[in-house]
Amino acid sequence: ITVEGGRTVMEGDEDLLHRVIANLVLNAVQAARGPIRITVSVASVSAGEIPHGTNLEHAIRLQVRDDGPGIPDEIRDRLFDPFVSARTGGSGLGLAIVQRAVEAHRGLVLVESAPGTGTTFTIFLPAKMLAEDAA
Repeated sequence: ITVEGGRTVMEGDEDLLHRVIANLVLNAVQAARGPIRITVSVASVSAGEIPHGTNLEHAIRLQVRDDGPGIPDEIRDRLFDPFVSARTGGSGLGLAIVQRAVEAHRGLVLVESAPGTGTTFTIFLPAKMLAEDAA
């Protein structure tokens, strides 16, 4: 596993953020044939690093990449639904937890995957919680 990026500080629920990272890394380890790459960085709308149409101006970007078989087309639309798994013996709860934890932080999850070339999960989380979120 390769981790890139410096120390990044953000506000959020430590337990939920731990679950996001743990589930993404576990999925990558189970799928990968080679190294896994984790990248953490600060992103901004003005630099064109955050997708348009979000309510994020400045965000922490977390990417987890693997070189596994990719996500099968038959589950792509249901990827974040509970109990959906492409892996035999998988509970299908990991990505559902990721999605809900990211939504609880008013963030965004993006997925890029192609057969035989691996998968990249990109998570955007607000660098700072809004006052109404903290209440």
